[in-house]
Amino acid sequence: MDDLRVAFIALNSYPLFFSTGEPVGGAEVQQYLLARELKRHIDIAIINSDFGQRAVEVRDGMIFVKTPHVPSLGSISEFRLSPPYIYRFASLAEYNPQKWYRPLWQSLHRAMNMADGDIFFQMMADWSTIATAHYCKNMRRRFVFATASDEDCTLHRRRERERKMLFRAIREADAVVVQTQRQKEAIEESMGIDAMLIPSIWPTTADVASGDGDYVLWAGRIDENKRPQVVVELAEKLPEVRFVMLGYPGDRDLYERIKAKAKKLPNLDFVGFVPFHKTARYFRDARAVLNTSEIEGVPNTFFQAWEYGRSVVTLDIDPDDILSKGAGFVARDVDELVDILRELWHQPEKARKAGLRGRRLLEERHLPSTIAEEYLNLFHSLSP
Repeated sequence: MDDLRVAFIALNSYPLFFSTGEPVGGAEVQQYLLARELKRHIDIAIINSDFGQRAVEVRDGMIFVKTPHVPSLGSISEFRLSPPYIYRFASLAEYNPQKWYRPLWQSLHRAMNMADGDIFFQMMADWSTIATAHYCKNMRRRFVFATASDEDCTLHRRRERERKMLFRAIREADAVVVQTQRQKEAIEESMGIDAMLIPSIWPTTADVASGDGDYVLWAGRIDENKRPQVVVELAEKLPEVRFVMLGYPGDRDLYERIKAKAKKLPNLDFVGFVPFHKTARYFRDARAVLNTSEIEGVPNTFFQAWEYGRSVVTLDIDPDDILSKGAGFVARDVDELVDILRELWHQPEKARKAGLRGRRLLEERHLPSTIAEEYLNLFHSLSP
């Protein structure tokens, strides 16, 4: 192990490292997996939100630093506003700046001082991107930004002021990492950045599941972007197909509406929130894993499905055409989605074939050792 220290701004990742049970997002999962692989080679510090832990902990060969005024994702999800909007108000000081903006920014900078990274690594465009860029510029530390979705490359859905601040912050990064060729092209067009393409990381530690699977699984944050109402519509149109939904409330009102509608459908099992470390069996026993989001990057649910040789079916989401090339199925509208799921339900061998192709894709492109080596090369190229 060399002397290089990389500090991860992974605010909501603490539950993944210590299985505490709070909800996490896809960016946190990727940072968790990457940090665990990199710790074998370099010094790793993790900067977390406040989960009630001590200010600084050294556990599992890594340093964990708490930002005491930054709420965890679990506490934010209790608000009527979904997490992206809470962070948006915080980043722009548009919602009670004394309560949100200043304490968040100052707390994160204090944690970054304590983490003492040579390089700071942050994934997903939000208020912490701006704060990290500001800190690294002033303190002469290196900043690596990584995208977590296609939206991070264009920021089309952000308000004008926020978009300008994020554009500037991302451009100030010493390196930008993207997940797909499509993202690389998009961020070059929108921001003029020559990003580095490093695929997502995923360990294939489980055996391919036996059997055909008993249901179609939907798993994710329940908010407008994820379009969970499509699952209700599918369950109504496909009474012979069993659906299972896992999710935590990004939007509390929508969550309760979906839950209430699911109770009226005998073929839709609304499980609700399940901690990440307990979700594996749901993917193992599924016939197919369904994604209905409007915008994604490369969802971790794809990898969770493929690890067990299970197929992926989406509504108009196909990063770099990997699904249409054989690792899954893509529908352009709900009617086509109905046809695909009905076919897979009655012809399970088609789902199995696509799932096994996905498993091979994991083993060829996403192995932890390979991805870690690419990041190590990047970090060493930036080290003082």
